[in-house]
Amino acid sequence: MLWMKSSKKLKMQKINPNKLWEWILGRPQPKKAVDKPLQLIKESFDYKEWDQKINPSWLSSENYSDLKSKIKCAFFHFKTGTHGFSDPVQYMDKDNSKGFVILLSRLAKEYSLDDYRRFQHVITQRLMDYRYVVKVSDIRSTYIGSQLQKTYRYYHKPSLKIQQSMPINQLFGNITTELILRDDEPYLLRIMAHKYSDRNYADAEGLDKMMEVILS
Repeated sequence: MLWMKSSKKLKMQKINPNKLWEWILGRPQPKKAVDKPLQLIKESFDYKEWDQKINPSWLSSENYSDLKSKIKCAFFHFKTGTHGFSDPVQYMDKDNSKGFVILLSRLAKEYSLDDYRRFQHVITQRLMDYRYVVKVSDIRSTYIGSQLQKTYRYYHKPSLKIQQSMPINQLFGNITTELILRDDEPYLLRIMAHKYSDRNYADAEGLDKMMEVILS
């Protein structure tokens, strides 16, 4: 009974969002010696090759539907202030940065690596439909301490076609999606938008609209 009471008390504590995101982003804590990442390989890949893997059967699959539902549910919790540290999907909505992270290790074996890669590519397709272009698609392999980390990365920028008048339309800003594996196990999927603060740019669109586009 004492343990149960302690657990309930712990759940009611407010989570410091800065501490949470320091943990999510893997930032080293002060006064601790941390090995510098050792980059092994960086190679580009043709993201268009994934177009054919996003077939109608996968888009109508239970895995895709369930994954979107988890993200939407977590966003509702974030907007209503009922989210907690234990949620597998965590959101950030600050002035210059917005997006979310899925802590894949908390989803156990519910989805395959192919599911995550397909979902990451679907996000790219949705962004391209919203007038983004892919500037970078690459795979980075690094050693962090004793762990091998592999990152599948897409970097998106607004199309130049919509930047012909002032103030410049930046949509949501520049968007990076990263699917990270550690020792070949899915670790996290991060989608972050960073806006331009230059006076020549119109203000970036909000997180609500960004989630609507990504999850359409």
